[in-house]
Amino acid sequence: MTNYHTHTARCKHATNTDEEYVQAAIEAGYQVFGFADHSPWPYENGFVSGIRMDVEQLDEYLSSIRELRARYSDRIQLKVGLECEYFPAYLDWLKRTIDEKKLNYVILGNHHDLTDDGGFYFGVSNQPEHIHRYTERTVAGMRTGLFSYLAHPDVVMRGYPEFDDACREMAYALCETANEMHMPLEYNLMGLEYKRKKDQYPWKGVGYPDDHFWRIAAEKKCRVIIGLDSHKASHVLQKEDYLDAVQYLESLGIERVIGFPLRYDV
Repeated sequence: MTNYHTHTARCKHATNTDEEYVQAAIEAGYQVFGFADHSPWPYENGFVSGIRMDVEQLDEYLSSIRELRARYSDRIQLKVGLECEYFPAYLDWLKRTIDEKKLNYVILGNHHDLTDDGGFYFGVSNQPEHIHRYTERTVAGMRTGLFSYLAHPDVVMRGYPEFDDACREMAYALCETANEMHMPLEYNLMGLEYKRKKDQYPWKGVGYPDDHFWRIAAEKKCRVIIGLDSHKASHVLQKEDYLDAVQYLESLGIERVIGFPLRYDV
């Protein structure tokens, strides 16, 4: 089993230590385990995000995971990167950071429209115009060539009431762009957690992963990677969801990948 989507307590909405995640991954039987915490951004107005690490924490984050990688090298392969939005104002900073910090990879997780400093949160989308905006921004992000894969492509369904024509257009656009850019799409297991506990959250939409979306991904012959998107170590131990996802994707005839070329393998 492999996973490249794990968060840490630095993002302010996850728990457990970095080492506890690693120990859980070893116990669960993962061969490759990647951390992709929410990227910090150098906000021009001094905004402090409540859902991501600060820029000043980035070096410590990378050092921590790399130290654990060396310590547990005989038991598991650890990788470290970031989950980033498509924020055009900060793309030059992201490009420099990838190279200067020699990140293994970055993944595209498009949560907000252009910025999270007042930008629309796509998780509460409930109008076709929200779906269109998400589609436009996400396609633009995919075409930058910076990202190894698209995380939770159907996250915009979290608050959306039904899979309608706007959603169908979104699915085809993302799947076609993924093929064009040779990018896997992520089947996101944290979304399954949200769907199971739907009554505990304010968003009451279709949720994700959404079967309509993944049937279109199968039709377009997209490649898919499973991502935990874990925010707590106990989630890493829920192997049943991973195995069920493997079976579901196989039933659709979707090609599942377990990795991708790294930006830097250091």
